[in-house]
Amino acid sequence: MPMPGTDLYDWVEQNGRWINKDFETWEVARSIIFDTIDFPADERIHTLNEWLDFVKYRRYRVVCKYPVETIKFVIENSDILKNPFHQLFNRSKDR
Repeated sequence: MPMPGTDLYDWVEQNGRWINKDFETWEVARSIIFDTIDFPADERIHTLNEWLDFVKYRRYRVVCKYPVETIKFVIENSDILKNPFHQLFNRSKDR
């Protein structure tokens, strides 16, 4: 995420094209904030969706392989169910 005051933000200012410059409205998991000639927004969206599908598939495989451990983890960390972003990218014991 190119937050104001970072090198990435400055790079996008000089080399990219802003799609949404209002960082207060960015969705953490699914935002395409800028694009470039070499990596346009439609390709970024496709790549992001492929990555999220891969992560979901990996999580599913872990749950199937370790069902008891997964249930224990969810019980011990029930707050992760409150935020969909954490459901995809939580820091679980399977890593």
